[in-house]
Amino acid sequence: KTDTAIRLIAENLVRKGFKKAVFWIDKPVSNTGRLKQRILEIMADYPLDTAVELVDNADTVLFEKDCVISSDAIILDKCISYINFAAEIVGSIESAQLYDFSEVKNS
Repeated sequence: KTDTAIRLIAENLVRKGFKKAVFWIDKPVSNTGRLKQRILEIMADYPLDTAVELVDNADTVLFEKDCVISSDAIILDKCISYINFAAEIVGSIESAQLYDFSEVKNS
């Protein structure tokens, strides 16, 4: 599933005309070294200048950035600007089954 997710990110970045992608990953999390390598291997198949930065606290790095892609509400509330890319990616999957819960009331 990780490979599929990386490919979906790459394909959608290319389709939107992006030329560069930088991934900031929390270094203290297990397997980040392997994830970094996998991202670089898969992204090499796409026309994107790609970097993967392993940092002690990715959140604090992203707080100071614009054009951030994240689904983490804390990051989205504090960063300079962001793109709702998760919606773009899900929308690009023809077999995705989407449900609108906007009208559901809490009881």
